[in-house]
Amino acid sequence: MTTRRKRERQELLAQYYDETKEIIILTADYKNHLWDNACDLIAWMEDGELHNHHGWFRWLDDKWASSFLPLNAYRLRVRQHKDFASSFLLLDVLQKDVTHPALQAVCEAWLRPTVWQEAPFPAFILNKRISNFEADIDWLGAPIHVSLEQEADHETPPDAVIATLRKLYAAPEQWQTRLKNWACDELLSEAQTWQKKNKAPLSAEAFRQRLRLQEIYCYGDGSFSACFDSDGIFAKLVTFVEVNPDDSLKEVGITE
Repeated sequence: MTTRRKRERQELLAQYYDETKEIIILTADYKNHLWDNACDLIAWMEDGELHNHHGWFRWLDDKWASSFLPLNAYRLRVRQHKDFASSFLLLDVLQKDVTHPALQAVCEAWLRPTVWQEAPFPAFILNKRISNFEADIDWLGAPIHVSLEQEADHETPPDAVIATLRKLYAAPEQWQTRLKNWACDELLSEAQTWQKKNKAPLSAEAFRQRLRLQEIYCYGDGSFSACFDSDGIFAKLVTFVEVNPDDSLKEVGITE
């Protein structure tokens, strides 16, 4: 083992408590995208208590790489993360294909779609992986994607999220104008720099017209963000505008 690998191993071990424990976990039906040596979980049992929280567990031994099937229960010996209660370091697999009533109920609930709908909006489907209700809605004659932040263990969006959605949908023309104006005020100079290779200069009005709203994300505190396709002005980057709960501008920028 190289010195670097030893150091990385020691740094990982230091993130977890020394105490070992046995838990029964229910694996997620999606792959962990942060690390190769990890598996996501959607719930676990410890000392007879159900913890219905998303998390993950990691391992140091490569032999566990292909050991876990989605939506299966396993009894594990682990060490718990010092900062994230739903994160564990795998030490050993004590039992596979465990049958546990509480975890089975969690699994069945996970497989059932959770839907929220209120007229005039279409049905929003809960993306349980990221805890967002999602739907495509009509916005001034074109579809946009809308995400509504979900409160933990609730089957509807928070009141503040619903209020934001209603507010935006009640005045789409005014909001679209305001959002585009904010983006133009903050980013026109940068956009012109990106476009300086073009012979025709980029005017403020041309910049506004080339912004196309793609997505709105409503947060639990009453704030929201809007993402615009920039029509190649910033190459493949998108323009975002973040708005405070009191409808004042929070931030404008570009991102991947």
